[in-house]
Amino acid sequence: MRMRTGFDRAQKQILTSRAYARAAGASALVEGERLMPALLNRLVDDTSGATAIEYGLIIALLCVAIIGALSSFGGSVNNMWDLISTRITVAIGV
Repeated sequence: MRMRTGFDRAQKQILTSRAYARAAGASALVEGERLMPALLNRLVDDTSGATAIEYGLIIALLCVAIIGALSSFGGSVNNMWDLISTRITVAIGV
């Protein structure tokens, strides 16, 4: 069951005003008035871009975490490879 929101109440008021307009014979106003609520309904219910934005934010967060990890461990990894290179050079006797 869908919860009632302020938008639903406004829509109910529009429908009530349409009924009064029809009773008064203002059919042209009623026909033109249908476009705006339909457009607002589509905009409120549209969630297609939200998923793409969420995935983009997750990827950005992962990139920041990876860059942070690499920059903090970069010096120690470089020192490790220098030590390995030195030991291999000594073992070979070059």
